[in-house]
Amino acid sequence: MHASFLLKHPSSEKLHQFVLGKLNDADSNDIETHLYQCDTCIHKLNSVEIGDAFTCLVREQHVENTEPVINPAIHIEGYEILSELGRGGMGVVYKAIDLRLKRPVALKVILNGEHANSEQRERLRQEAETIATLQHLGIVQIYEIGEHQGHLYLALELLDAQGLQTVMNNAPHPAKWSAALIHQLAEIIAYSHQNGIIHRDLKPENILFSHPLSNASASIAQFKALKNALPVVKITDFGLAKCLSTDSQMTKTGVILGTPHYMSPEQIPDSAEKVSFASDIYALGVLLYQLLTGRLPFVSGNILQVLKMLRDDDPIAPRQHIPCIPPDLETICLKCLMKKPADRYASAQDLADDLALFLQDEPIRAKPLSRLQRMLKWARHKPILASSYLIVLCLYSLHLFAMLVLNLARHQGSFHTVLTFSATVFLALLYLIQKMLESEKWQNLGQYSFMSLTMLALTTVFIFDAAAQSVPINVYMYLIMGTPLISSRPKMIGFQTLLSILGYGSLLGYAYWFKPDLQVSIEAAVFFVLNLVFTGIITYLLVRRISFFNSI
Repeated sequence: MHASFLLKHPSSEKLHQFVLGKLNDADSNDIETHLYQCDTCIHKLNSVEIGDAFTCLVREQHVENTEPVINPAIHIEGYEILSELGRGGMGVVYKAIDLRLKRPVALKVILNGEHANSEQRERLRQEAETIATLQHLGIVQIYEIGEHQGHLYLALELLDAQGLQTVMNNAPHPAKWSAALIHQLAEIIAYSHQNGIIHRDLKPENILFSHPLSNASASIAQFKALKNALPVVKITDFGLAKCLSTDSQMTKTGVILGTPHYMSPEQIPDSAEKVSFASDIYALGVLLYQLLTGRLPFVSGNILQVLKMLRDDDPIAPRQHIPCIPPDLETICLKCLMKKPADRYASAQDLADDLALFLQDEPIRAKPLSRLQRMLKWARHKPILASSYLIVLCLYSLHLFAMLVLNLARHQGSFHTVLTFSATVFLALLYLIQKMLESEKWQNLGQYSFMSLTMLALTTVFIFDAAAQSVPINVYMYLIMGTPLISSRPKMIGFQTLLSILGYGSLLGYAYWFKPDLQVSIEAAVFFVLNLVFTGIITYLLVRRISFFNSI
């Protein structure tokens, strides 16, 4: 962190870029730290104009979470607090002794004490009710819910063993060990789902071991030895759990519920999909991915960027990180991490059954994606590159058909050479531009470069095809109309309109100096240029109109 940064307020432009997730990790962390200490900038953040509804929701959640937490020294009657075990956004967990029953407990207390709002109180009450309905050896049990001098608390089963977060240690783990661990978690979650409860916040911090493990590379025998006894793992923290049998009003639309790195895409605010049992299956897939590779599927210091990657990108296949991971286990992992809930396992029990088959060295039921499915997924996530490649391939195929089958003279000789060379260079440059579009720093330049490259390639082909008078020049208008697919910013539409006029002007100049026999009339040229201008104006007005209606 740069200490000097904390002494000055970030500009409105910096805040704008921060909310859009376009700053690098270091700058984002600096601004986020500054916001926690500066009420002025928090109010300023609210005034930043953002047109994207998803971004606005994430910004509102960030501002809500910047409220200071009151953490008074506490005393709970009937309990002797020994030490602090951990804390989260809402509560702190203490190791304590129940003085009445003489047993150790984990005491979860709301941090804000008597200042806790109604939502925090409701969440703690809901957690108590949820745990009370789930009588399973793999779920941390509740002993009591109470309030003392304004301090709401839960008395929970105390586990002295380390949690999964400690065992993970950001390192890859053996495939069988990881599969056995997720298998047990999947069976516990399957029981929860059978009782109509979605956890919604599965993460390493909420997974504890009921039996101490010697180390993370321990043998699978540890799991087999305890298979018919107590489960090795226990799940805790049902504070965000959702009961499908009740119509709870606690969860409001547009609030991020969950931990971003372990959330499913449908948990993102403004998602078209509903949170369901499949959300927990996605979280189990993230845990399996992390166990196998030692890293998370999506990593960034900017939470907004993590959520955008979660919404738009596919994770890198685990075997690309660790080639020795069994293909079947990779298939199971990636099926859990599918973007659409319907594409994941139908239930947590189905996931547990497939993991059991893997552990028994039997064929799993899940099938890896075919080449066609992988190609379609790639095209869906890189639409600009995929559509451009497809268009170039179709046009070049038509050229080959005209040259080899129809024997058209205008497709022979130098035109064929120029077209082949241009297409090859164009495809290579498109790949580089796609990399720019994926970068926060170079995204804007990538958009301008893509438009400029497309215009240069088309104009070059039209010049050699002597198209100044022919129908293909209408492509210039289509490019203007298609600009909103790349960017809806007005300046981009204006830039594409200017490029189209320059491209057509190049055709006219070439015809005037080198092809006087084409005889392009001034009236026709002026008419087409005006068409380009009006196309740009109409496209701009339509985009503004759509943006206006989306904002109300």
